[in-house]
Amino acid sequence: MANVMKSRIFRGLFKSTKSKIAVLAFLIIVLLIVVLVAAFLFLGNTKTAGKLICKKNYFLSTSSPYVLPETGSPNKPEDHKPAIEKKTTNGIYGDQKVPILTYHYVEPVPPFTTLPNLYEDPKVFENQLSVLKNNSYNAIFVRDLGRTFYRQDSIPAHPIILTFDDGYGDFYTTVFPLLKKYNMKAVLYVIVNAVDKPGYITSAQAKEMAHSGYVEIGSHTMDHVNLKKANDKDAYNQLFESKKKLSEIIGKPVEDFAYPFGFFSDRDRSIVNKVGYLTAASTYPGVMQSYKDRFSLFRLRPNNRMDKQFLDWLRAEENRQENN
Repeated sequence: MANVMKSRIFRGLFKSTKSKIAVLAFLIIVLLIVVLVAAFLFLGNTKTAGKLICKKNYFLSTSSPYVLPETGSPNKPEDHKPAIEKKTTNGIYGDQKVPILTYHYVEPVPPFTTLPNLYEDPKVFENQLSVLKNNSYNAIFVRDLGRTFYRQDSIPAHPIILTFDDGYGDFYTTVFPLLKKYNMKAVLYVIVNAVDKPGYITSAQAKEMAHSGYVEIGSHTMDHVNLKKANDKDAYNQLFESKKKLSEIIGKPVEDFAYPFGFFSDRDRSIVNKVGYLTAASTYPGVMQSYKDRFSLFRLRPNNRMDKQFLDWLRAEENRQENN
């Protein structure tokens, strides 16, 4: 009896066109709801998986171009592992007392600048080079220091590293000639997308200096971003692409990096390692460099100190670190 009643009801529903349309619309709505629920569940699982991948590798997904190859990369950090633990006068495992000085502009301070501390007068800078030269300091590249952490390479006595951030044009016109005059070396950390822009070095100048024996070119990201505020994809892109493109510009490997503004996180240190840099420089003060801090090297600001004041300050920094 119940089945007969159901049959009569359904036959009644289909007696008119309006009833047929209503039933069809109902079925379509039910189908859409099922499809939406299935899609939601699928995307939810994919998002969760993506988060797990991102947390582990700092990249967005397994199909992302930002996932590093497991093998075949000449710059993989595994290629640079230390051969053995070695003892030095300053500790073990490649610890070195190496002051790293930080500069930006080497030109007179403009009258209306809001960042006067970023400027070093050329006469002051030349005086500092003269003081270093006359007191037996040996300028080396930061890659020379980095290699001591991974192999039994040695560096000369009384080492010092001169670093310049951003890649301003005055490095080529002012600093580069002075380096040749005093037979000193320096490291220029370059913002890649600033190259060939007004106020910055050109591609040709970068290549010339990189092959001169006086200058090491390092990376300072593509756009001088605050890496701590960047998402995983952007942070990786800034570190990897700048290394790759800068190497193409100068025709040599780019092995070292400096954090813009000195800001970085553990994630950024991990990416620096993954993409194959030997070292990364921070803005934390200090002179004792070590393997464990190779991705946050300490640096000092000499400011406008000259002559005995500059030398006394430098030696005090070295002695203070040695006694700590």
